[in-house]
Amino acid sequence: MIKRFCDICGEELGKDYYSVKLPRIVRCKIRGDKGDAAFGVFDTVGRITTDICAKCEYKLAMALPVVEE
Repeated sequence: MIKRFCDICGEELGKDYYSVKLPRIVRCKIRGDKGDAAFGVFDTVGRITTDICAKCEYKLAMALPVVEE
């Protein structure tokens, strides 16, 4: 059985988790050809599939503005 963990808080996930694409910072390393040495690092924004638990889903929803329907 594969165990899944919340990508935000690290808690083990049960059956009530959500997979959503969120904008997250992705750290990329610039590497050279000899010895695979890293010359530099830069950050970029990527849309990464993130597994979140119900508690973190609520915290994320509270951080965003209210949507009126």
